[in-house]
Amino acid sequence: MSLKKDKKIRRHKKIRAKIYGTKDRPRLCVFRSINHIYAQLIDDDKAKILLYVSDKDLKTAKTKTKFEVAKEVGKLVA
Repeated sequence: MSLKKDKKIRRHKKIRAKIYGTKDRPRLCVFRSINHIYAQLIDDDKAKILLYVSDKDLKTAKTKTKFEVAKEVGKLVA
């Protein structure tokens, strides 16, 4: 693997050792690629994704800026 990927995996493991999501208080996982933004709420007790939202689901994503699209995704998660 590349050095960059190794660092990302190591960072992820360190964070996941401290954070744990339940049904009452799920874990929020946000991934931002160059073109899109994704957010999901995860219940670690049952290893299930409770909610998944991306900017691909928005119909107006092409006409707005990345900041406005990220705000919309956040509103949908909330």
